[in-house]
Amino acid sequence: MNRIAVKTAAVCLAASMAVASVYPSVSTVKDTAENKVVYAEAGKNLIDNPECKTTEGFGLYLDGGAVAELSAKDGALDVSIEDVGKLNYGVQLNYAIIPLYKDGVYRLSFDIKSDVERYTEALVQMDGGDYTSYVWKGFDVTTEWQTVEKEFTMAKEA
Repeated sequence: MNRIAVKTAAVCLAASMAVASVYPSVSTVKDTAENKVVYAEAGKNLIDNPECKTTEGFGLYLDGGAVAELSAKDGALDVSIEDVGKLNYGVQLNYAIIPLYKDGVYRLSFDIKSDVERYTEALVQMDGGDYTSYVWKGFDVTTEWQTVEKEFTMAKEA
């Protein structure tokens, strides 16, 4: 059985076997369309369960014949994959974070390792409708812990 472990909190909003933290990098965001100012606490983790002591708030989406289980172990989320299925997005660890504000600057950050070296992707995207992707990062996962980070600015409300 393949295992992927992810630690340091999560946003994983449809990430093929990846989890993350999302931190606003700015203290104010102005929405000019409605002429309002939204205040966000800079550096605040948007994940309610950043220590990953449980799987509360996280989901596991399986498609294309994929078989996997999600658990929390030793301060990390553990995705045990029996079969990756036939789709490159067949195993997705996710966490719903809404709203994300237009012109807000965010940092997606997480630690990840796997007992099988593989390529994977992490993304922030709409969970439904046209599945609009707001940020994407592809990377190789190894058997050693590695930190993956990506800063992004929201182009529109989500």
